[in-house]
Parts: sequence; structure tokens; C-alpha cells
Amino acid sequence: MVVVIATVVIKDNEGRVLLVKENGLWAIPGGKVEKGERVVEAAEREIREETGYFVEIMGLARIYELRKGEDYHLFFVFRAKIGEKLVEANLESEWFELEEIESLNSYPETYLLLKNLEEKYPEPAKYPFKIHFYF
Repeated sequence: MVVVIATVVIKDNEGRVLLVKENGLWAIPGGKVEKGERVVEAAEREIREETGYFVEIMGLARIYELRKGEDYHLFFVFRAKIGEKLVEANLESEWFELEEIESLNSYPETYLLLKNLEEKYPEPAKYPFKIHFYF
């Protein structure tokens, strides 16, 4: 099955990245695109639900694919400016420096994505599964 995921990278004025804690792991905020929903709408909704913040999507930063078991996940990674926190968050969130993220209990692709986000054509990553970065 193909699962489409919308995620959003948000940095503050000091360059720290906002992550959320879900199932004991830190991750870039985001989630599955619901039936009939545009990918960018899913990104905005997921940020609002998970962090309580409203965001302004600035653009698409990266697309990558990841195979997990029988499922094939296609991730759309957006960049956004953070707005006001107007609703209650569903998840714990915190700001982290990139160097801190490497040692966090997080999904392996979280640090790899953030580390390579500025590279135009990053190499596929093989830890512990193949991640193909595009765009």
C-alpha cells in the first residue's frame, strides 16, 4: 500500500528545529494525508493538531520515499514559518539544535533528512533501510 505523508520543517530565529514526541520518539511534525485532502492542507492540519501552532507554508523542501515492510511511504517535506499558538497541542513539542537531534531517541530518517536538507541531490541513505531522497 502507498501511504502519503505530509511533514513540516519549522525553524526558529536561532535555527533550531521544532520536533514532536510521538510513541516515545522525536520526529518532524506531520502525518498521513486523509482521503480528499490536499498534501499542503494535511501539512497545515497536522502541525495545528500536533503542536497547536498555525503555520504559513513557504514551499516544498524535499520529497522522499521509504519502504516499511509491505508499505511504501511517500513523504512530502514542507518548510514553514511559525505563526501563533492558538489551539491545544496533541503532542509534546520542543525546539532542538541539529547537533542535538543526532543523539535523540528519534526515527533514523529524522536526523538524516534535516542534516541533508540543504543538499541539492543527497545520496540514498541505507540506515537501517534505504531512503531515497528526491528534489
